[in-house]
Amino acid sequence: MKRNSFNKVITIVSWTIFIFSIVRILLSYQSLPNELGVHFASDGTFDVVSNKSDYFMIGYPYIMTFVILIISEIIILCLDKIKVGFKITKEGSLKVKELIKILINITKLCYTIYLSFIWSECMISQVNINSTFMSIFVIIYLIIVVINFMLIFKNIIKYKNS
Repeated sequence: MKRNSFNKVITIVSWTIFIFSIVRILLSYQSLPNELGVHFASDGTFDVVSNKSDYFMIGYPYIMTFVILIISEIIILCLDKIKVGFKITKEGSLKVKELIKILINITKLCYTIYLSFIWSECMISQVNINSTFMSIFVIIYLIIVVINFMLIFKNIIKYKNS
């Protein structure tokens, strides 16, 4: 089954954010301070400080984003080959798989936004993430996940074989 356009858009947006963030950090590299805060404690202070020449510490959010993007694409490709493990019609199986793909893509998008965009902007600006903003970000993500799971279970019940 081909990906629907919603999933294609999420994938394109995720990769675009990832590439934009890498370009942004590369263009900003020279202006970064030599001692760079790369992680913040809950009180807003740096709890991990690194030299800007430690490329692994600076690149960690991008490495993790890349891994998440690649693994999510592999899971989505494999999903069409997996049989649903309970009695459900063919149409129901396709709808459930499509909803699972949407869930994976939304998760991929949220991690891409957080890891490569928000984290990189905080490193470049050397400011902490606003905790209220992050709380709202997480709550919206969790609401979307719960709604998606409800749709998955609704389709399982709707298309269940007797």
